[in-house]
Order: sequence, then C-alpha cells, then structure tokens
Amino acid sequence: MSEPTSRNNDDQSLRCGFFYCAKVEGGLAITGVDRIDWEGFPDDGAIVIPGEIDGKRVVEIGEDVFEECRELKSVVIEEGVKVIGPGAFSECSLLRRVELPESLEEIADGAFRNCNSLTRLFIPRGVRKIASNAFCFCDVVLDVDPANENYVSENGALFDKIRETLLLVFRFDDAGVYAVPQCVRHIGECAFWFSSYLTNVVLPDGLRTIGRNAFQCCSRLSRVEIPASVREIGASAFENCREIKEVVIPEGVREIGECAFAGCSGLTRIVVPASVEEIGTSAFEKTDAFLEVDGANARYCSESGALFDKGGAILLYAPESSSTPHYDVPSGVREIADDVFSSWEKLKSVFIPEGVEKIGRGAFGFCSSLTQIIL
Repeated sequence: MSEPTSRNNDDQSLRCGFFYCAKVEGGLAITGVDRIDWEGFPDDGAIVIPGEIDGKRVVEIGEDVFEECRELKSVVIEEGVKVIGPGAFSECSLLRRVELPESLEEIADGAFRNCNSLTRLFIPRGVRKIASNAFCFCDVVLDVDPANENYVSENGALFDKIRETLLLVFRFDDAGVYAVPQCVRHIGECAFWFSSYLTNVVLPDGLRTIGRNAFQCCSRLSRVEIPASVREIGASAFENCREIKEVVIPEGVREIGECAFAGCSGLTRIVVPASVEEIGTSAFEKTDAFLEVDGANARYCSESGALFDKGGAILLYAPESSSTPHYDVPSGVREIADDVFSSWEKLKSVFIPEGVEKIGRGAFGFCSSLTQIIL
C-alpha cells in the first residue's frame, strides 16, 4: 500500500513529514503513514513515534494507523502520547519490542491484536484504561509499573489494582490449567477470549460474575465447575467452547446471558437451578444438550430436554438431535422464540400445533434440509 492509512482524509488532515495527522483536542493525532510497504525504511524495522511534530504535541496514535505493517519490528513512542487507538498496531506479526511513554493513559480495542511476536510489554504508571481485547490473539506478558493506580500484574495475568477483577490471562501451566486466585470476585470481559492453550480453569469460591465473552472460543477447554457463589454468567461467556461436555449451573445463579453456551457442541447435559431468573436469547443455541430445570424455578420449566417459560407457552430452546430429522412442537405452545431451530442441518420436517401465534426471528434460519412444515 502506498496511500496513507488515515480514516480521516478531509480538510483537517495534515501532512507532517513521514506522518499524516489531524488536529484533536490537546494537539495532534497520527492518522496515517506515508507508506507501509517499508521500502526505504530502516532495515531493522524500527521506528520512533514523536511526541511533537512542528511544535505541536502528538497526543494520539489513531485507528489502524500501522495495521498490517508486517516489517515493523520495534516501536518507541515518545513522551506526550496519551492514547493508542483501536487497531493501531494490529496484525504487526513481527513486532517484538514496544516502548510506551509515561504519558500514556489508554490502550484501545485491538491496539495490538495478533501481534504474535510481542512477548513482553511494560505498562507505565499513568495507564488508566486497557481495553479488554487490546491484546487479543497475543501471547504477551504484561509487566505493570507498581506505581500504577489502576492495574497490577501477577504470574502472567492482569488484574485491577485491588485484585478483585481478573482482566486478562496469557500464561497457563504446562497442562493448560489456570487456577483463578481466591481473591478474585469477577472474571472480566474477554479475560480468556480465544485462549487456545486453556484446558481447565479452577474458579474460586466467592466468585460473583463471569463476564461477557470471558471464555469464548477456548477451543480446548473441557472442564469448568461454576462455584455456588456465582450470580451472573455473561453473554457469550462460554460460546463455542466445543470440548465442554456437561455444565451444572449451581443454585444462586440468577442470570445466564444471551449465547452464554451457544455453539458448545460437546455439551450433553445442562442443569438449571431454581434461582435462575433470566436466560438470554440463544443461550444454548447450536448445542445438543439435554436441559433440566429445577421444578421450583419460578420462570422456566423443561420437558424432554427442551426449555419453556414456566407456563409452557413459549418454546425457548430444544436440543438438536442428529438421529431424528423431525420435531414435534408440544401442544400448548403459543410462541416459538428467536433462533430456536436455527442451523439444525438435519431437520427435515416440523409439526407446529394449533394455537401457535408467533414464530420468532430466525427460528428456522439456516435449516438447509427443512422441506416440510406441518400445521
């Protein structure tokens, strides 16, 4: 590519030597570079991002500025820069050294996404916000300045300062096991997201919440026991964890977020306790799990592995069966919820009884073998 990577090439965009910049509050944001094919650049692939250009302070590295600069190996960011924007260094596969300034305050979404040569990074004392997926698809250890008031690092993991929230984990033992420290009360959003090494996680007594996308796409995760102290399982928390075979949700959990266990194709059984008050849309989509709801639950009930509202009027989930290409919607059902039969590849026919008044969005979406609906 020979064009600047700037997302803002209007009249506010300025050429500042090698960089393209835009005026922002407090100074300049680097929005692009002259070339990213690295012809004529230092053979060592090293660059310095200045803290000042033409007498004006550089306060931000903009969105996707160095995305896919595959020859970039080393970056020194000078003092003055406060923000590393979304995707700023994403896909820089050879980047192995980054020096951050004391002035830095924020590392945004995907800033170092898929920088898989980056193995260690020092986080200065002034950083107050690290996006949950800033380092996704990386195998990096973050070393946080002890003087930082917002974060602390320990044994390859990142925590909030008081160590109640586990934010990011990059290191596991040789067997792929991670034991969450006993002091942790919350698993943060995307904490283990796409961790291909994780096989088993030990959650502590006292844990209260499992955040959105916390274990999403942990392809080798096969064992997890949810402690009785947990009150909320966030949206997509275990989505596409295909090796998990059984989940017992303990008494005390009140909320299961949308798509929480969607795509967990290895699941065969899910137990829902009486305490659950809210189950999000598609929480168990694309699984074949037999679902059992405690009879004392005030909001939900189950029959033959399927999930209904308490009165049985709304069909919320049904286990896909590869051996039975036909499904009979039970009598008494008035509504088929969104996505209930979505992507049932072997479903050929379905019987819908008299009295069904509503079929939700995508209820039979992507059912490629469906040829007959019997009313």
